[in-house]
Amino acid sequence: MLLVKAKAAETVAHADKLIDQVQDLLERATRLADQAEKSKNLTAALTGVREIRGVLELIGRINGELQIGGTKVEIAVGSEKWKDGFRDYLDMAVAGDYDDEDEEA
Repeated sequence: MLLVKAKAAETVAHADKLIDQVQDLLERATRLADQAEKSKNLTAALTGVREIRGVLELIGRINGELQIGGTKVEIAVGSEKWKDGFRDYLDMAVAGDYDDEDEEA
């Protein structure tokens, strides 16, 4: 049990260090983008804004606020028959084998 607690503490410490590093990166990118904007170097300022966006995206992924790489759809229904039919429809739709003439009528 002590080993498990030690491992958990190590994981938390590592995560805290990562978050601190990302926060430092955000502050640095913001400072550099501000300097570029003040010096009227708009190309560098825009590049800085892109970097800030990337850091904010990273923070969102770390915090679980962003899900990258797809859309998650959850459907809660009571009937297993309906679920199976819906899965079949999705499979056909993905394969392009569905007939949508019924929807036009």
